[in-house]
Amino acid sequence: MNQSQVERPLLISLFKVVILTVSVWACFRLLIPIFAVTFPDAMGSQLSYSWAYDKFELMLPLYFTIYTFTFSYIFTVIEKNLPGSKIQKGLLYGSVLGAIWYVGLIGIPIHYFTPLDFEAISAFGDVIPMLIFGLLCGLFLGSDNIKKEVEIQPKNSKWQIINFLLLFIFLFPGLVFRSLLGLVFTEPKSVAAMMLMIPFSISQYIYTIVLFLTIGILYYFIAPATPGDSILKKNTYFSFGVFGVHWLLFQAFFPVFYSGVFTYGISLTLIDSVAIFLSANIYSRLIKNSKV
Repeated sequence: MNQSQVERPLLISLFKVVILTVSVWACFRLLIPIFAVTFPDAMGSQLSYSWAYDKFELMLPLYFTIYTFTFSYIFTVIEKNLPGSKIQKGLLYGSVLGAIWYVGLIGIPIHYFTPLDFEAISAFGDVIPMLIFGLLCGLFLGSDNIKKEVEIQPKNSKWQIINFLLLFIFLFPGLVFRSLLGLVFTEPKSVAAMMLMIPFSISQYIYTIVLFLTIGILYYFIAPATPGDSILKKNTYFSFGVFGVHWLLFQAFFPVFYSGVFTYGISLTLIDSVAIFLSANIYSRLIKNSKV
């Protein structure tokens, strides 16, 4: 059997996951009013809408397609190293991606000065489809691996607690980088400050802490399954290949609808990915007795 014959079933399964997920996701975002996408007034007053804004119903499914195809493929790369059944793998994958997405959406009203309660509810219009996406990845692209154990930390219960607490390491590089940006962009309601999610208020600092802790938890569960024969390679793949791509696609939503903000999305993705890379390597050194 040649390589093309082996890859064809994989591509078919990928397309099944993408088509089913995009259908569900589009239904949530386009057909259910409570899950409608809103645009921050603070942004709209300073920026002009792009050509895609009036084609929202067409652009949103395309956006979802790019995201789901990308992360369906990433799932095929890491799933063999995840423990559990294919359903368990899929639900874990969808849960951690959904958590980052949800926290990212919560940051919009906190940094863009729009009502938090609406976004907190509306965000489930993405989180629920992402859970379904993870389940579909498991069913169509996963394999049962019940006996597989990916050792994230030593089995000693004392070390497990310590290693989990050490995830607070993920706070510091991100907080430092974003705080330094605040020395350059000093106006909280400027486009740069909002797009780069620079913390100024207490609520914004709390949000930043929650965001990087959530990323740390994503690292805790996913990084051990990433490819690479060394901790450095795994941390690089996670920081730039899993989190970085996820964060870039999340930030790409704004350039689709607003003109002149593309560089901010690229910049924030790069800054946060470097922060996560540093955090991951510090964390790995502190738990060097564990296998990541």
